[in-house]
Amino acid sequence: MKLVELNNAYEVKGMDIDDDAMCIELGRLVADKCIILLDQKVSEKRLFEIQSLWGSPSRSLIEEYVSEKVLQGTPIGGSFF
Repeated sequence: MKLVELNNAYEVKGMDIDDDAMCIELGRLVADKCIILLDQKVSEKRLFEIQSLWGSPSRSLIEEYVSEKVLQGTPIGGSFF
């Protein structure tokens, strides 16, 4: 896997999207560099698997608190901020 610096982002080249170890490293790059370009086709199923490798699927704390009735109020613009 090779990381190429662009103007305001990074491009990942030579990545095997089916290799879990490489996908975990991609997650570290995304967390560190924020903007990553990966020009490969990824199935929806594999994308979910990759996201699960990066951590368990979750929802925002606000959604959790609202569903548990810990937080109540009127949302402004779709959120409680």
